[in-house]
Amino acid sequence: MSDSVVDLNPVTRITAGAIGEPGQRVFYIQARQGSALVTLLCEKEQTQALAMGIEQILMQLAQKDPDKVGPIDEVLAQDMSLEEPLDPLFRIGQMGLGYDEERNLLVLVVQELLPEGQETVAVLVARFWFSPVQGR
Repeated sequence: MSDSVVDLNPVTRITAGAIGEPGQRVFYIQARQGSALVTLLCEKEQTQALAMGIEQILMQLAQKDPDKVGPIDEVLAQDMSLEEPLDPLFRIGQMGLGYDEERNLLVLVVQELLPEGQETVAVLVARFWFSPVQGR
């Protein structure tokens, strides 16, 4: 099995959101680096887990060095809505979240959800590198 990797390092923008009525919503994670826009389908629970993971990392960073997390007013000034077109590259299967202390960047690594029985196809992977302020 080989992997195809999309690596936005670093992103200029990252967000998560949902489209549709409650009970019928479709959830997305979206990142941009310059003109490259990557949209991924995900589950509500995945967005919740991601938010909790980012919050835990940011709390740990703030305890060590509050300057690494950045001021909250930078976050409030950003537009966090999803961008059109909403053309997902793939549906997320596995997700991982990490932190590069040297660069003060978080990294979200997501892997495509493969249909059952299709283990020999290439797996798509996306890595989104973003600052603590963007993570907020």
